[in-house]
Parts: sequence; C-alpha cells; structure tokens
Amino acid sequence: KSNTLLQACKQMESRNVHAEEDPRLMVAKRSVAVNQHHDAVTGTAKQHVTDDYYLGLHRGMEACHQLISDGLKDSSSACVINEWCPHLNISQCSFTETRNAFTTVVYNPVPREKKFYVRLPIVDDVEYTIKDSSDTDKSIAYQITPVPSTVEIVPGRDSNARFDLVFEAIVPGLETKSYLIEKGTKKYTAVKKFDLSKLGKFNGLGMTNKAIFMDVMNNWDGTYKTQIRHKDIKVDFGFYYYEPAVGDNSAWEKRASGAYIFRPNETAPVTPLGDPNHVETYSGPLFDELHCYYNDGWISHIMRTYHNSDEMNQVVEMEWLVGSIPIDDGGKEIVLRYTAKDIASGDVFYTDSNGRGLIERKRDYRETWELNVTESVSANYFPLNSRIGLKDDKNQMWVLTDRSEGGTSMESGQLEVMVHRRLLHDDAFGVGEALNESAYGKGLVVRGKHRVLLCNGDCAAESVAIAEDLFAEPVVQFGEPCYLEFLDNLLSEQQPDERAKINLPTTIKLLTMEKYEKSQILVRLENLATEGSPQNVNLADLFPGMTIASIESRTLDGNKAKAEVSRVEWDQTSQTDLRVPRYEVHSQIETNTILKIKDKDGKVVHRSGADFTVEIQPSSIVTYLVTIAA
Repeated sequence: KSNTLLQACKQMESRNVHAEEDPRLMVAKRSVAVNQHHDAVTGTAKQHVTDDYYLGLHRGMEACHQLISDGLKDSSSACVINEWCPHLNISQCSFTETRNAFTTVVYNPVPREKKFYVRLPIVDDVEYTIKDSSDTDKSIAYQITPVPSTVEIVPGRDSNARFDLVFEAIVPGLETKSYLIEKGTKKYTAVKKFDLSKLGKFNGLGMTNKAIFMDVMNNWDGTYKTQIRHKDIKVDFGFYYYEPAVGDNSAWEKRASGAYIFRPNETAPVTPLGDPNHVETYSGPLFDELHCYYNDGWISHIMRTYHNSDEMNQVVEMEWLVGSIPIDDGGKEIVLRYTAKDIASGDVFYTDSNGRGLIERKRDYRETWELNVTESVSANYFPLNSRIGLKDDKNQMWVLTDRSEGGTSMESGQLEVMVHRRLLHDDAFGVGEALNESAYGKGLVVRGKHRVLLCNGDCAAESVAIAEDLFAEPVVQFGEPCYLEFLDNLLSEQQPDERAKINLPTTIKLLTMEKYEKSQILVRLENLATEGSPQNVNLADLFPGMTIASIESRTLDGNKAKAEVSRVEWDQTSQTDLRVPRYEVHSQIETNTILKIKDKDGKVVHRSGADFTVEIQPSSIVTYLVTIAA
C-alpha cells in the first residue's frame, strides 16, 4: 500500500514538471526504500526494528498525502483537501464519522479509466446524498452495510463507526474526481438483512450476481457450511492451523518453527477450525455479503460478490480477520484452504513470479535435482506475491492475494494460503526472538483480502488484471464540503480536456512516472501479457496538455542511456554478434523535424519529433526519459 501511494505521489509531482522536486517526496522515497531491506520484507527483524520500519513508513505516507493535498489546492477557493485516513481497513476514520457533509477526492493511479468501490466509515445507517463533480445533477449509487462485530473490537481501534458507506467511483486514468457527500436523516433501508440463526429450520440459501454463487448450508449442529459455486465448479473453504515444530535447535531435526522458517509438526495433522456458527446475509444495490463468525471469536470472514462490475463478475472477494491467536495450548500457523474437487489438477499448481509471470510447481518435485522429501508440508510451500492457481483441461481456480503470503497445493483441486502465524519459540537463525507479535497488549490481529476467481476455460490473463487491481488502489483524501462552485473549479483545473483522456491498453502497467530532473520525467512501462503480439504505446498519451520535446531509451534502472551502454565481449573471435552496438542516425528521415537513433538491431534508442510511439514486447519492461518542452 505504501508503494502504491508513493507511485501516485510521484505521478502527482510530475505534473509540476518544470519545478525542482518537492523535498517531501524524498522522505517518502527513503521510507519505502529502507523497507526493501530483506529483514523488513520477510519479517525477520527484531520487534523494535520492525516498529521503526512502521514509523518510517507512516512518515513517508504522511509526506505523500501532504504533497498530494497541495496538488489538489484550488487557488480560487479557501477549500482544501488535506485529510486522509490510514485505518480504513478497520473501518476507522474520524473525519467521515464526525461530519454531516464532506468532500471526498479519489485519485486513480492507473493509466486508464477504472471503477473503484470507495468504503467510508460512518456512525449511523441513514440515507446519504453523493454528487459527482462532473455531473452534479445525478446522485451516485451507494450501499450501507454494518461493520462486522469482530472488527469493532480490534485492539487499538478508536472509532464509533458501526457502518460502512460504499459507493462506485469511476475515475479517468491518472486523474482525480471529487464527490460531495451529505448525510440525511431518513433511515437507510435499501439493504435486506437475514440473520440465519433467527430463520428457524432451513436447508440452505444462495446469493448470486448471476455469474457466481455464494451458498450457505445448514449443518444442523449449530454451524453452517459456506461454499462458492460457478457453473459446475464448487469450492469449499475453511480455516485450519498447523502446530509448529518445537525444539532446541541443536540439529536440523530439532529445529523450531520460527521467523525464518515454516516447520510444522509432522506428527500432528493440520487441525480444522470448524465451520461458522453465526452467519448474516446482506443484499444491496451494489453487492451482496455474507458475514461469517466462528465460535472462538478470533476468526471471521466476509464473502462478497459485486453486481455491476465486468471485471469482478466471476470473483468472490474474501475479507478475512484472524487474531488474536490464542496460545494457551501452544503456537499456531493459520491457513485458509480452498478445495475444488471438480478440478482434477493432480500434483501441479502455479504461483506468480514476483507478481509477474507464472511458475509451474509440482508437489514433491524439483526440476533440476532429485528431491528427498523429509518434511512434506514445508517442502511444498512457495512464496506468493500476487496469486496462486490450479487447473485441469476444463476449469481453473485462482486465489489472488493483497500481500505477500506463502501457499501450496497439498491435494488435487486444493489451494492453501497461510494468513497468520503466532509462535512461542525462536528458530535460532538470527532474530533471537519468538514470532509472538503483539499490539495494544494483545496478540496481533491481521485483516486481509483474497479474491477467488473461477472459470470454465482459461482465465490466467484475467487473474493478472484482477491481481493488479488489488494493489493499484485509489488514493482517497477528504476535505470540508466545498459545494458546487469549488467542485466546478476543481474539475476545470485538475482534469484534462475530454479529448485527451489517458486510456492505455489493459495489459500495459505504468510502473513509474517520476520527475528525473526539471523538465524531464522517467517513465517505465510493463507489458503484463506473457504471449502474443507486442503492444504499441504513444508516450504522448501519458502527458495530455504537455508537449514532448524528445524521448530517450534508458537502462532498466534509468541511470544510463542505452546508447552509452557497453557490454562485455566474452568471445571476440566467434561471437561477432555480441560486439558493442553501433548507433547511427536512421537513414530514412522524411522531414527535418524527426530524428531517430537506432542500435544495430534496429531498435530506436532516441527520438525527437512528432511520433513517440514505442513497442513493448510481452513480459517486458521498457524505460524512457521523456523531456517536456518549456
């Protein structure tokens, strides 16, 4: 989340292209850079060091929000958009809870129009009026649902909000859109609620957006089984825990499970945490939800399907909460299992490669050596940055994560993702502390999201797009109600002409847009497609209202022009193709206003003139330094 905010901050700062870089941006850059340390990424730091990482990230995010607020200022109005809420994931935002009217500004960091579901904590379930700055005569559809009771009691949560106000924000690429939100007095009644414990005798019920179903079945023992269904695919899921191995670390077979390694007790089978004993259903105009609570009170989850989203039609969103994990009977390693018995995947499954391509995994197998399996579970766990999936010749299932987690497939048709750990012993690999984190005097509580994608046929490409959406969240900021005069001014100042909307192809990801020097912007683009034809992108489309003077192809890190790169010649006698490329002026210049410089393979490395279209091969990243005319 902090990196997504940093990239949005860089994009906003690049609008002021002819000025020096704002020093607050460097605060944000450094805070994210420090957290690239391997101990920060993997969680293998001592607790006081981890606390310092948190503090640094918060300072960087605060600096970014201040910079974005300044970018949203309207010189003709006293209104400012300078509030942000870092605890929206636990439905806490003092600003939205304590005002009867306020302005919400949503920034889209993606280079194409996107639909976002903006979720704001509120105190009362009364009707609201939401106006879009681009069409003030039309009210925006919204939905109000209650905050789960397990979220209300999260340690450290300081909020009176009992409901979430959710509305659709459709925002053009790399632009902002403003919404005026006003509280009414009439009770909100657009959502139908059912508490299954009060329905009496029933066998089951289903909720659907016509593409995917969420089913609840009565177990007749005070618990309920929940299931996801898409055509002929049925997915059961549940929480389980592994008992961690405990030892004195004197030998490998006595190594304890800890911060560095996942090592479950192989003699103790994975333990199911049962089915929910309390289920509430909510059906509204934008989405349907199942709120599922478990006996012990430290696990709950929400299942959610959206009605009017093409991208999310075949997706169920799972918002889970785990913690504080009880440790009276020892540590626990909590996993969430998704089982689709209708998918005969065998021993093969797939994980992402650093959030990009896919790697085929095979249970109890390594491609380059013979694997001696001594620990059947941990030997088959792999890192997930964005997704894990399995398939057969007819169907596929993908689980998309909102953070880096570990995952595996221990049986055909089954996916397993680890969501939380709480351990009482150190593994003696360097931390010197047990992984027994706490906050506000309680064991750590974690809340996260998975999106489960089911399909008949091949939907690997769709899984990439949906996974990217989980990380490319909008930047949401707040201000006092500015009403129509301010909104009109904000619209005219912040949004380019309608004819110049940014709308790059869906497979093109904007990795970087940041100021390099005054009048120069560094742009990195990635083609997320893994096969097929290359994509052509006109870099001028990223800068509506600006004039590009020239572009220059750079190395991936952006530090050097490709024309200046000299590669080592390993074999000068037989490998003549590896000689240092020669760069020459293109021989087919049609006018004196266009200059192209190519390497010996015909790739353009510098260009000035009117055409700034670049070609991006599948699974490739390109970097360009763009000079903007004064």
